[in-house]
Amino acid sequence: MADLLLLLVPISLFLTLLGHAATFFLLSRKTAVAGPPPPVTILKPVKGEEPGLYENLASFAAQDFPDYEMLIGAEDATDPALTVARQVQRDFPHARIRVVTGARRLGLNPKVNVLASLARHAAHDVVVISDSNVRAGKSYLRETAAELSRPSVGLVTNVLTGRGRGAGATFENLHLHSFVAGGTSLARVAAGRACVIGKSMMFRLSDLSKLGGFWAVRNVLAEDYVIGRSFERAGYEVALSPCLVEVTNDGWTLDRFVNRHLRWAQMRRRVAPLAYFAEVLLN
Repeated sequence: MADLLLLLVPISLFLTLLGHAATFFLLSRKTAVAGPPPPVTILKPVKGEEPGLYENLASFAAQDFPDYEMLIGAEDATDPALTVARQVQRDFPHARIRVVTGARRLGLNPKVNVLASLARHAAHDVVVISDSNVRAGKSYLRETAAELSRPSVGLVTNVLTGRGRGAGATFENLHLHSFVAGGTSLARVAAGRACVIGKSMMFRLSDLSKLGGFWAVRNVLAEDYVIGRSFERAGYEVALSPCLVEVTNDGWTLDRFVNRHLRWAQMRRRVAPLAYFAEVLLN
């Protein structure tokens, strides 16, 4: 056992440093934009008035982008998150924001049900899926759309960073800044694969429709991963944008952190068993 540990320690250190190097490499590059960016529809499913929700939604209402709209939706018409959404709508009259209530049940995944409902109201083919706890810089749409302008790219996801105070938030931020950032960057640089995370996804609805649309992921929990793999299998490149996307974790308890990662671990174990058991080397 001691000999095995002596062998694994340098391998773990090497992979960790390699992951950090891949992250810095990705963040240092910029994609040249050819022509004007396409108009974009932001699909924002919400549920509950979580800490920082107003600021998160406002960051998307204040994008430095020529033509976009934001559709905010919840399954329950009385959801308190919609009150916050309407306040953002009033505070940013120049932004095209629409609040949509209700969702036709497609399957077992409630987020997919809301996304499918929002997509039916989208004015543009290019859409962004973004969770309610995401906060974006003003250039987020412009930088992410630059990746989609390359002909080979069908879907774009982003490197995540975390913010928030509290014990659970601290552990979640550390996890995002180390394992998640390093692992996703290393997969992109070394293996040419992008680990799609639903916090930020940009693609064309017409392309998703060819792959079965939201109907194809109505009964799966990791719909973001499945959508990403569907694009890859269809021959599209899945790009990882160097534009950082901030995840707000204010008020997280240790219990919430542990429960979330038990769920994530179970999904990763089923999705990629061999990679899952090698994860210890990235920690």
